[in-house]
Amino acid sequence: MPNFETQNPWHGQTLHGSHMLKVLLSKAKQQMEEAFQKCQPCNIKVEYSDRGPMVACNTNPLLVFLGVSGYDWSRLLYQFIHEYCHILVDFEKAYFEDYKYGWLEEALCHLSSICFIDNMLAFFKTSKNIYFEDDHAVFLRYLNDHAKRCSVIPDMPRWISDNTETLERDYSIRESTVHSNENERRSRSDSIAITLYGSSLMQDKYFWPCVAMMNSHDNHNAATLSELLASWASVVPETHKKTMDKIISSFVR
Repeated sequence: MPNFETQNPWHGQTLHGSHMLKVLLSKAKQQMEEAFQKCQPCNIKVEYSDRGPMVACNTNPLLVFLGVSGYDWSRLLYQFIHEYCHILVDFEKAYFEDYKYGWLEEALCHLSSICFIDNMLAFFKTSKNIYFEDDHAVFLRYLNDHAKRCSVIPDMPRWISDNTETLERDYSIRESTVHSNENERRSRSDSIAITLYGSSLMQDKYFWPCVAMMNSHDNHNAATLSELLASWASVVPETHKKTMDKIISSFVR
């Protein structure tokens, strides 16, 4: 069984608070693995870094850095879920310079943060722990505030087609290190996530298992998004094909 550790004490927390952070992130990790129908086989350690959030490549244990100190549970959870989504989709398989479809994975990881914080609301509502007893309302407000900052995209396939060059530039690794407008870049990714969040895909039990396989093909240099999505579809099992068709139609016509 792989180890899952968090920095102890967490930056800006007491030892007990740091223990509760591990409880919180472990619960989110468990829910994600159940939904994705996939576990990460390697050891993982979560640490604070002012350069976070990010996942370090090719480390043992796999290092997840979060850029939040203290007891801001909402942001800690949001960042962890996002980064753990990258791990569950095997981000390293598509992690190379000038990979032009990074925006797709980024949007789906934003979506996972929204969905799994939503799923965690029941945990906060019923928690008897003093650290979490008031956080159901806090997390609900955090989700609502996040949604208000984004715009639902009425016709997402057309919008993606119109903004392909911008999206590809946003998330190429080279560009992301020098990007001049991070808020604008995140806004595009968040808008894709919020649009998907309001779709019927969120009730589809095969959605997250399909997402888990998004990087399992060998065609990461696909010439077009349609070609990339077809390659992704080729690796999902027959039982997931209808779900994959809905995913594809969410992005392209």
